[in-house]
Amino acid sequence: MSLKNVILPLLVLLFLSCTNQGPRHPQPFQYASKKVPLSLLVSSTQSYAEAKVQMLALRNKARQQLASGAIDSTQAGALFTEGLLTGIIPHWYGTLWDFNGYTDTPRQGKIACGYFVSTTLLHAGIMLDRYKLAQQGPRDECIALSLNQKFWTFAGFPAGARAKTINEALKEGLYFIGLDESHVGYLLKKEGELYLIHANYTGDAVVTIQPLMQSVFQHFTTWHIAEITYNRALVGYWLSGEKCVLPYPNLAVKSKK
Repeated sequence: MSLKNVILPLLVLLFLSCTNQGPRHPQPFQYASKKVPLSLLVSSTQSYAEAKVQMLALRNKARQQLASGAIDSTQAGALFTEGLLTGIIPHWYGTLWDFNGYTDTPRQGKIACGYFVSTTLLHAGIMLDRYKLAQQGPRDECIALSLNQKFWTFAGFPAGARAKTINEALKEGLYFIGLDESHVGYLLKKEGELYLIHANYTGDAVVTIQPLMQSVFQHFTTWHIAEITYNRALVGYWLSGEKCVLPYPNLAVKSKK
C-alpha cells in the first residue's frame, strides 16, 4: 500500500471527526467566569426539547414520591431546582440580551432579563403567563413569585456587606432576585457561594452565570429576593400542572379603583 493510500483515509477520518462529531453539549464557557462549577454550565440534555420532556418526567416522579411519602415538599422543590438548573437554564447561556427581547427559543433571537426568568420557569413546567410576569417591575415580580409567602428586601449598606448578609440569611437553593427598578435574574446559593444567573446587559450582553460579586449586582442599591426552591406554593403549581395564578400588587391596586 502506498503512503498516499494510507494518508488519504486518515485525513478523511480527521475531517469527519472535526465536522460531524463535536461535543455532546453546548460549551458556554466563554459566557461564564472560570470560578463557576462545570456542573452548572453544561446541560444534562442533548436538546432543549429533551430538557422539557425530562422536566415532565421529573414532575411525574416527584408526584409519585410525594404521594408515597418517599419525599416531602422541600425535597420536591430541590428536584424542581435541579431540573431547572441542569436541564433548562444551561441551554440559554450565550443567548443575546436585548431590552425588548422575548424569544422563547434558546440562542435564537434575543431575550430581556424578565423574559429569561419567566420563560425558563414556564418551560420547566410552571404554567404562568410569561409575558405578564416579565412586564412587572423587579419588586412586583418578586412579590408575585413569592405567592404571598416571605420575601426579603436588602438595602442601605455596601454591596460586599450586603452580599455577606444575604449569604448568611439564605439556605442553599435557588431564588428570584430583583435589582432596584431595572434588572432581575436568579440568585443561586450553592456550596456556600452565591451566583447570579441572568440575561446580562453588560459585556457580551448574553445570558450568563457569574459569581455574585463579579456581576452587575454590586451596582444596585436595593435587592428583592423571593424563594423558588423552598416556595411550597410555587412548587405546588409545578407538581399539579395547573395554571399558575400570580398575585401582582399593582394590578390588585388598580382593580380596587
